[in-house]
Amino acid sequence: MGLMDKLKKSLKSQNQSRPETNPFFPFFMRLEGESQFPFLLALNSLEELEKTANSDRELLDYLVEDIIFTSIYATFYEQLFLTMKDNPEYAIDLIDRFSEGGKEREEIIARQTHFHFEYLKNNGVCPGCECCENHPDVDEIIPSYKKADLEFFIKLYLGMQAIQFSMEHLLYDILPHRQDLLTQLSDKNVLGFRQAIIDYTDNKLT
Repeated sequence: MGLMDKLKKSLKSQNQSRPETNPFFPFFMRLEGESQFPFLLALNSLEELEKTANSDRELLDYLVEDIIFTSIYATFYEQLFLTMKDNPEYAIDLIDRFSEGGKEREEIIARQTHFHFEYLKNNGVCPGCECCENHPDVDEIIPSYKKADLEFFIKLYLGMQAIQFSMEHLLYDILPHRQDLLTQLSDKNVLGFRQAIIDYTDNKLT
């Protein structure tokens, strides 16, 4: 399943946890009204991004690049969470190593983002690169990019930023002190957490 598919997959399926039953969504909602609320941080990020863009087209490109970057980053969090679930005795060490590897990880993600964005700008055609097998992950947003659908990408950007901030909060502020939650880090619950945040963001913007 592609990155965008994971983000937009419906929670109506019996295999997905609903927001009211997801074990991690309450930690997102508890921050509502606080300065560190992920949705508010996402809005602040968008405001800063808008200040740097000289045109709607430039803003669109900034948004798309950041969306791809954070989408890839989200998979790293997901893999880490599943590893922590399977190896709870090493959870703290895994968190520390993840934190220490930030620079190298971001360099890898930035490189992948570059290749995906070039593929996107070239209407789904790639002459060959190290990320070819994963290009289908962004196929779904090619039509919206071709139409320069700024509203679509603003909404997606806010959702992805909120997910990024939420996963950081869960990893560094919650799990080290609530290791009883490690058993809940299933693929179902992590995807459900991400989707619940996307749904929250969409509801705020409608």
